[in-house]
Amino acid sequence: GTSSSSVPASISAAGGGRIGIIGGSGPDAGADLFMKLLAIHRARLGDEYRGDASAPNILLSQVAAIGGGSADEKWSALSAAVTELAPLVTSFSVACNALHGYESKIRDLLVANAQPADKFVSMTAATAAHCRRMAPSKLAVLGGEAVMDIFGASPYRSLGESLGKDVVLQDALSPDQREGLSGVIQAVKLYGSAMPESTVRSFDSLLRSLAAYAAI
Repeated sequence: GTSSSSVPASISAAGGGRIGIIGGSGPDAGADLFMKLLAIHRARLGDEYRGDASAPNILLSQVAAIGGGSADEKWSALSAAVTELAPLVTSFSVACNALHGYESKIRDLLVANAQPADKFVSMTAATAAHCRRMAPSKLAVLGGEAVMDIFGASPYRSLGESLGKDVVLQDALSPDQREGLSGVIQAVKLYGSAMPESTVRSFDSLLRSLAAYAAI
């Protein structure tokens, strides 16, 4: 997800620039981020929002290949998408937590293509900054295995390092719960917002058990 703090103010007004989104992992992620940006924009403008002409300029690139295959295949598809999109937008992000593991390579690619490195908006950096501001007594990160491995290769590794192992509940989920979460993630990728009610109940049950375990 993203928050209003991760959307540059310089492009929040219509005509102030163009926001880029690279989606495809999962299939609905880019569209979901697109709708969140519209909601943030309406909230910022309030009574000044007048309709079509008040809306932000957004370019969504849906790249199915970034969601599958080997790490090299994912990067090949992602780097091609970045190269194509970056010159057309003011700022952009990738609508996938796990693919933010390529953040340093994305910034290097931008510089190599004579684009500003800070044109890439880090969704994970914005989320991590928000969590640090909250100064939680305990924190759990949920997602695919690559995202939850917060003291390993996770794009949230800096968050784990700054908060410490006593705060981040790395082992809060049992193996069965991790398997259940994996099933939820796959259902979201497969069905999007039309996911079965059983998927919603399964995720709700997992959150309740986690909250009871962690007292958060």
